[in-house]
Amino acid sequence: MEALFEILEELHPEVDFKTNTRLIDDKILDSFDIITLIAEINDAYDVAIPAHEIIPENSR
Repeated sequence: MEALFEILEELHPEVDFKTNTRLIDDKILDSFDIITLIAEINDAYDVAIPAHEIIPENSR
């Protein structure tokens, strides 16, 4: 989980990701941030997240 926080903090160092739970609803993360996050997760963990799984309901 710490690696995920590190990725998020690289995107927005001004945000406290450990306490903020409304990243999309509060428009902290935009679509470009989400694509960047997914790409970083894919690279770091050698996983593939299918495009059809990238929907708002799966990010909460």
